[in-house]
Amino acid sequence: MSSYTNPEWFKDGQSKVNLYAKAGLHRYNILKGTRLELSAVLKFNRTMNCVSSYYITLVARDLDAAAGSKEETFQVRVDEQSYGKLDMTVSVARRKDETVTTENKMPFIPHFHADGVPDGFYKGELPKWPSINALRNRKRFYVVKESEIQDNDWIRLYLELAVCVDGYGRTKKADLAKLQITKVAIETIEEVDPPSERLNAKSANFYITYKGWFKRQINEAGKVEGRAIIRRVLDGYLTLLGRVSIREKALDTKQSSKKQPRVL
Repeated sequence: MSSYTNPEWFKDGQSKVNLYAKAGLHRYNILKGTRLELSAVLKFNRTMNCVSSYYITLVARDLDAAAGSKEETFQVRVDEQSYGKLDMTVSVARRKDETVTTENKMPFIPHFHADGVPDGFYKGELPKWPSINALRNRKRFYVVKESEIQDNDWIRLYLELAVCVDGYGRTKKADLAKLQITKVAIETIEEVDPPSERLNAKSANFYITYKGWFKRQINEAGKVEGRAIIRRVLDGYLTLLGRVSIREKALDTKQSSKKQPRVL
């Protein structure tokens, strides 16, 4: 296991570690009903494998007005399940001073020895991109409003995670900042009322179209769109599985029979 403790380096060069830290706070926010955001990563340990486990110490800011924007130290553990694609589990997200008893303390060991691989009702491979007709099925899908995308910044976090890991964790922060979400649809098995409550579903598939930056050079960037499919399963642990692809022509409202998405 290796340890890293250079805050400036985290700020500029370790996009993946910062995103993992944010994912840990996202899990904490969902389970605790808080509004915490990342201030800084202080240090992290990682197992030296292509597929690694990360134990991250970070400082978070509480956005709740009653909390007075105070900062607290948190610990986050992220276990990677695959290399080169988004497949991760946040198994620990807690305040550093939180009491940990012998009974509930989870030792930091490589992810493949962990006993908490979550069981979601979505299992196996990710689904194909839904057709326009399928997206019209309001019993399964909800197309997220632009204002809701802005209010739920974790949607962008999911996209940045998928794009960053697709670049083997070497995608720069400046490139991630260029990403622009154009549409988001959420799929759940259960019928939800109101449909917007799918934003809070513990298990769901997210379909995100985006533009602004791609892993490889595209000569006609205005004529392509990026697509990300991300599955979320929250059962105490938070598991995210995702992939990205590109497609000729941005097709948000029309279905084309020319080319199907091609995984990069």
